[in-house]
Amino acid sequence: MSSNFVTGLDVGTSSLKVALIENCDGKPMLKTVFKEPSLGLRKGVIVDIAEVSQSINRVFHEVKKISKSALKNVYVS
Repeated sequence: MSSNFVTGLDVGTSSLKVALIENCDGKPMLKTVFKEPSLGLRKGVIVDIAEVSQSINRVFHEVKKISKSALKNVYVS
């Protein structure tokens, strides 16, 4: 089963941002955007992997509320 969603994850020093795009009749539609404070990063470098993982898990938990299949197509920057 293919996903009708594409998820973009931007890992920044101050925040994590997720854009959830849904394929609606062949046209990409922005479904929602999530923003979460980014913990465990300093000047673009991971200083605490556990904190970074927790931050990512929090935004992915929000994505799962909309669609579990959205986590099958994640693009990270």
